[in-house]
Amino acid sequence: MQPTPEQHTHTSQWLGRAASPLVSLGNSIRESRVFQPNGICFHAEVSPKRGLPSHFRNLANRLSGDALVRLSGGLWQAEHRLLPDVLNCSIRFKAEPLQDEPSAEAQDLILLSTRTPWALAIDSLKTNQHDFLLNDYHSLAPFEIDGRSNISLRLIPQVEPGPGHNREEKIRAAVNASDVRLDLQIRENDRGTEWKPLLEIRLRREVQLSAEQLHFWPFRAGQGIRPQGWLEYLRPIPDLLDRLQNDTAGDSNPRGTARQSRTAPNRLGQTIAEATVQAANLLQSSLDQAFRLAGQARDATSSLLRQILRTTQTSAADATMLAAVGTETVEQTLQQASEKAQDTTRENLRKTRQASRRATQRVADRAVELGNRAGETVARASAEVQDTAQDIRTSTAKAGSRIAEQTGDTAKDIRQRTRQAATTLTEDIKGEPNKPRRRRSKTRPKAEPTSRPH
Repeated sequence: MQPTPEQHTHTSQWLGRAASPLVSLGNSIRESRVFQPNGICFHAEVSPKRGLPSHFRNLANRLSGDALVRLSGGLWQAEHRLLPDVLNCSIRFKAEPLQDEPSAEAQDLILLSTRTPWALAIDSLKTNQHDFLLNDYHSLAPFEIDGRSNISLRLIPQVEPGPGHNREEKIRAAVNASDVRLDLQIRENDRGTEWKPLLEIRLRREVQLSAEQLHFWPFRAGQGIRPQGWLEYLRPIPDLLDRLQNDTAGDSNPRGTARQSRTAPNRLGQTIAEATVQAANLLQSSLDQAFRLAGQARDATSSLLRQILRTTQTSAADATMLAAVGTETVEQTLQQASEKAQDTTRENLRKTRQASRRATQRVADRAVELGNRAGETVARASAEVQDTAQDIRTSTAKAGSRIAEQTGDTAKDIRQRTRQAATTLTEDIKGEPNKPRRRRSKTRPKAEPTSRPH
């Protein structure tokens, strides 16, 4: 049987209260709240992102406007080169105007540079604690938003860091030099792992608000973003005790310096006493819870025994009816079932063999057909190549013969003309060796008159 959401909530509250004294002790020794140390604050403008899911459009419109963004360390007050750390990004939506006390519509959102509580040790080593803009920030616990549960949020910076010696100087330089943009994305864990855009947060200017004045509270849900899970329940008791200590210190010292003037042993002793009271209350609530669980276990045991008794009675009745039928009927039934199973097996084997033979025969026939087609194609191509080669040889031989004949005839004609010219020239030279050449008259002979027709 799976636990109901109400049981999840009670378990989360119980675990959170159990760890609250340890968190209170860490707060006092560290002189600041765990995961909420001093940081740098900026005034920001929030607007809906393009492409956001339609069912979250109303949420994006509600969160739009002015906001306060605080960036700080997680475990340590300052940067450490050797010690791992996670960074914190806290956002207060509907912070208009910028003031110390939030309005009833304010919504606080606390994000860390770690994906899940179980990856805190690994992500603390992977976090770049020297630059706020080189890390992604995630919500450790899921949220319930507008009736939808198990929703995660993450914040991704979309700007290059600026120059500087520490992370505060770098982000100041980036804000002064350009428009620092942070994209807030949303994911419905029950519907997959795809992140969708939700909001665009632009840092405009730095504001001076101390950590004592600016208390981010994970249960401040003026816009309907409510945390779920056991981790967020670590915060209520330590923060309430911290505020009580601040009020006591303010009464004893109007200027607010009493907290700094208290010695560490007194602060530690008071915290231990408060932790003892919380442990006693927790023990009482644990006893109450144990009594309730014992009652539930007793009821469950009684119900289980009754069910076992009914099952036993039913089984006994069935056994009695089976015995009344007789051993012979049972054997006949078993024999028929065995024969039927054997027949079914034989029939299945026969069908399988037939199907295999048919498939093999089809494959063989197809292979033979493809081989025949390939042989015919190769034969036709070879015959065509041979015919083409024979035609080329015949055409070449005929052309060569015609060229040879024409060449022989031309040579004979040339030889005959040459011999005739030589013979004529030889006769002219031998017949008239001393005869002078006759000059041609320059005057043209007169033409005879032509008679005209009458």
